[in-house]
Formats: sequence, structure tokens, C-alpha cells
Amino acid sequence: MKEISTPSQPVLAPPLEQDVSGSVLATYSYKDPLYVFALVLDSFVCIAAVHLCLLLDLFLGLLLKLVAAGASSNV
Repeated sequence: MKEISTPSQPVLAPPLEQDVSGSVLATYSYKDPLYVFALVLDSFVCIAAVHLCLLLDLFLGLLLKLVAAGASSNV
């Protein structure tokens, strides 16, 4: 059997990126499956929100036309 060797020195994380104010910037990797899942989910949520706004605009526009047509026929 082969023995698993462990490094004698701990593996250090890369230094964190900072912006000009010194705030630490988040670092993401496309190799991280959770990040990819969040990115895809966010895309679907944004697309759904845009479609919902378009449908709402369409229905409110049609409702306004119906109300205007009903009001003009009663005059």
C-alpha cells in the first residue's frame, strides 16, 4: 500500500485583493460549483423578473385601454 504524504508546510491561501480604499474584494472562481450554481440561478431570476415586468406592463396597458374604452362609451 502507498502511504499518503502530507506537506510539511501548510498550504497558504493567495493574498486577498484590495481596492484603493483597502477594502478586501471578494474573489470567486468559475471552478467552484457553488459559484457557478449561484451565477446561473441569478441569471434565471433576472430573466424571470424582466419577463414579469413585461407581462405586467402588457396587462396594465390592456386594462387601461379597456377602462378608457368603457369610460368613453358611457359619456
